[in-house]
Amino acid sequence: MLAFLKANPSCRTILVEKTDRLYRNFKDYVTVEDLNVAIHFVKENTVLSPDTRSAEKLMHNIRVAMAKNYTDNLSEEVKKGLREKAEQGHWPGVAHVGYVNNRTTRRIDVDPIRGPLVARVFTLYATGEYSLLALTRTAYTIGLRHWRGDRRMTKSEIHRMLQNPIYTGDFLWMGQRRRGSHEPLITHETFDAVQTVLRRKPRARYPKQRRVARLRAVRVLDDRREEEGQVRLLPLHRVQGRVRQHVHPRGAIGGPAGRRREADPDHVRDR
Repeated sequence: MLAFLKANPSCRTILVEKTDRLYRNFKDYVTVEDLNVAIHFVKENTVLSPDTRSAEKLMHNIRVAMAKNYTDNLSEEVKKGLREKAEQGHWPGVAHVGYVNNRTTRRIDVDPIRGPLVARVFTLYATGEYSLLALTRTAYTIGLRHWRGDRRMTKSEIHRMLQNPIYTGDFLWMGQRRRGSHEPLITHETFDAVQTVLRRKPRARYPKQRRVARLRAVRVLDDRREEEGQVRLLPLHRVQGRVRQHVHPRGAIGGPAGRRREADPDHVRDR
């Protein structure tokens, strides 16, 4: 509606049933007021426009505050009902994969099709022989599908499912773990084994190879003393043509104290 009013400047009238059907918070109220439109409230028999008297605007503001209070109170009642249901051991939300919502008892029951498949996925992963990607493919092969749209479950969904304690008969609600009244699909021992495998450090796809830098002896001559005797082993960094150049640890070739030349073959080592 807001996009339509902004795109059509010729339309400057809104017809609405009553105040709480148009907005229930002050942010929406300010947004609509900035459009400079005339609002007709049918049941309240009032018209709100830029030319409305201050007394009528005051009464409208009171109705907006009452609509905001109605929304806040409704939110509190819903949260209180869900909290009481969780305290009784009943899952208060939409059932996860492997369970279905029972509209008669308002509880969750085991899905006769997906439930055994979910338990099998947990058992397979607890063996430690499957990666998450391989497990996702296996779950699709054995027939496990998401309840929403009967589609393939993704790797992230399988990962979250393996971390969810609801399949052991417990569930998390508002940051607290509670004992549920629904039927578990797996045991606590299987769930703990799965968590151990999940915490396991993944193996590297390509094993690291230990590389040892070849070192070459370099005789450094001191410009000031013109004396030999300082021999350093520097790694071979680059080769230009047939001349091997060595980079000094400080960044300059040959070092800050003098010039460098290749050492005798007797001083060449490979570590």
